Amino acid sequence: MAIVCFYGITKAVAQDESDVLRYSQIQGGGTARSISLANSTSSLGGDFSNASNNPAGLALYKSSEFTFSPAIDFGTTKSNYLGVDNTDRLTRFGLTNLGIVLKNNYSIKGKEVTKGWTGVAFAFGVNKLASFTNATTYTGFNKFSSIGDKYAADLSAKGVGPSAAMSADPWGSGLAYNSYLIDANSVIDSTHYVASNAGGHVNQTMNKIAKGAINEMAISFAGDYEHKLMVGGTLGIPFINYSQEINYTESDDSLYHPNFKNFNSTSSITASATGINLKLGATYLVNDAIRLGMALHTPTYYSFKDVGTIAMTTEREDSIVRGSHSESTTNTIQYSITTPWRAIGSAAFLFKKFGFITVEYEFVDYSSASIRFDSKNSSDIIAASNMNRNINKGYATASNLKIGAEIKLDIFAIRAGYANYGTPLKSSIVKDYNLSKQVLSFGFGVREKDYFFDMGIQKSMNKNIDIPYLQNNATSYAATLNSHNTLVVATVGFKF
Repeated sequence: MAIVCFYGITKAVAQDESDVLRYSQIQGGGTARSISLANSTSSLGGDFSNASNNPAGLALYKSSEFTFSPAIDFGTTKSNYLGVDNTDRLTRFGLTNLGIVLKNNYSIKGKEVTKGWTGVAFAFGVNKLASFTNATTYTGFNKFSSIGDKYAADLSAKGVGPSAAMSADPWGSGLAYNSYLIDANSVIDSTHYVASNAGGHVNQTMNKIAKGAINEMAISFAGDYEHKLMVGGTLGIPFINYSQEINYTESDDSLYHPNFKNFNSTSSITASATGINLKLGATYLVNDAIRLGMALHTPTYYSFKDVGTIAMTTEREDSIVRGSHSESTTNTIQYSITTPWRAIGSAAFLFKKFGFITVEYEFVDYSSASIRFDSKNSSDIIAASNMNRNINKGYATASNLKIGAEIKLDIFAIRAGYANYGTPLKSSIVKDYNLSKQVLSFGFGVREKDYFFDMGIQKSMNKNIDIPYLQNNATSYAATLNSHNTLVVATVGFKF
């Protein structure tokens, strides 16, 4: 079974399996050092990003530290729809990290303790785990269908008359009927409908802008046992802010439809959520050259509130309903999402003062995610049950591999990294568009005794498809999307 992650017109005001996937996929963020190493610092330790990855690494701090990391996120999407190419861009500013680590190295009468627990670390702050910055535009001339055909078929299938159209489908075909995109087909009967732009031959344009992020507040504690075994835990409280605006238009520039001029649908959704999770980790120092790490992340439980709005406007040219006709509706939905659990294994190989290589493997079971609506309405319960069934059958266990390296030149360091995020889908209906992601990163840093400065640049690349509407379950008219997100992060840190 394949799950297609498309965001059609009414997707902006409805929840489905793709929402669960969006909030379950995290790439990690935090400091510029972590960014430049493709977030492969799990076993390396000594970085605030460990609070949201492997908290045991916090015990490897030598002293206390404060860091903050301003960032710029550049999103670029290249699309092709019905043979037409487009490129869209979006830029956002923000922070990827703000935190403090307090390290207490145990001593007795001024002498360092070397037996038993030798020190503890406490950390508090915020790491950005995911960014939703993206803009997409695609356009083309569709000779075969229009969105009006879809809405006419949808309302006809419900078998209701015009007076019940809005209540039967308030987010789709009901709005299309009230805005005069579709009409009752009097030739058959009043429960069958036909589009004013039936049969296609229309210019179609889709424009989408997505913004927001997942930021996690981390409360962490780690302990150092005889400078060999580090253990730690983090109480994670992630916050999600997500917004999406979609503007879709169809126009008849060829005069193929004498009664139809243009159609516009504007929809938006604003989603906010607070979650909770627990992260446990351990790091073992085999010797001065090898460190091994492991971590387990519990599922995150999110409580969501979405506010969605959709408005449709149709401009007709026929004598009976000539002019512009509009209809809109707004709704608020509350629901919860449980994301997958994660297991992480890692290793770091240190070459004295010359640098290191890090390797990290992450296992994520996306099929274990789930959604539940707060409503006790039977239709909502059935809808959630169907979504969870699709998630279980369509989503897969993914393997994520991250590799990083650093070369030290006295107080300077040069870094690079690569990551491959495996597909969360069991299969894909379009070759090479399986939602896997490739990440390339590099950066540099300067470290003095009391302060440091790091710069990291990370480029994420993935392929996807987008379908403006589904008609009779046909998916042939899809836009292919190639998305590139470039994240530039600078971290300033102070040791004390």
